Amino acid sequence: MPKEPAIGSSRPAVFLLEYRVGAVEAQDLAQLHQVLRHAVARLVAAGVSIRYTHGLFVPGDSRCVHLLEATDPASVTRAGDIAGLPLTEVRSVIDLASL
Repeated sequence: MPKEPAIGSSRPAVFLLEYRVGAVEAQDLAQLHQVLRHAVARLVAAGVSIRYTHGLFVPGDSRCVHLLEATDPASVTRAGDIAGLPLTEVRSVIDLASL
């Protein structure tokens, strides 16, 4: 993953998209993951600079977290909206491996 871009840069930044789910089965998680990836693909096809990189489920918290690269947080929020996800937060994060 790339380093955080400088202010005003059009290089993608890394964002964490996080939401909570209730009691879910593995197939439900797989479907949520697929729906988000499809939403990102739709945005890419529309010319939006966004890329899905990784997703995790935290069972003890019933929380899903996904990492996406985008030029702005609004694009990540839009991907979650298109996917119909119950978003709690979109936050900018720093890839420690890039430091």
